[in-house]
Amino acid sequence: MCVRIYLGSILPLPQIIWNKSTPGFYVNAVNDEAEAARMHELLSATHVYELGSFMGCSCGLMYNPQLKGDDADNYPSRLKDVALFKSHLKHHLPDNCLKIFATWWEYFPDKYPEETLSLSEFISTEFEIPENIIVTVVT
Repeated sequence: MCVRIYLGSILPLPQIIWNKSTPGFYVNAVNDEAEAARMHELLSATHVYELGSFMGCSCGLMYNPQLKGDDADNYPSRLKDVALFKSHLKHHLPDNCLKIFATWWEYFPDKYPEETLSLSEFISTEFEIPENIIVTVVT
């Protein structure tokens, strides 16, 4: 099972459609009504999207030193997709509120903890969205 990464936004964002022939970072609106309703409420967002990577799921939107050795063939694609993810966030953050939520949908507390992610503090050696935490994106 794959981790799911959602992006909530006050403003509508352009979708980046998954392309099987040239797989990479994508942004799709959440179309399932129940899933969308849950994410609208959880992220206090008008628009909700699911994010993905070259892998066809959200799992490729992370990297760390261990993956550099264990998944060396895919490591450059991970770096590229995370860079596109960061660029997408940075481009759409002004005058907007962006929140990210990553989950395996195995944990359902009454309330999820919250953190901030500063785009200026991305670490070059590793990146991962913490699971089951509502993450507000800041500059």
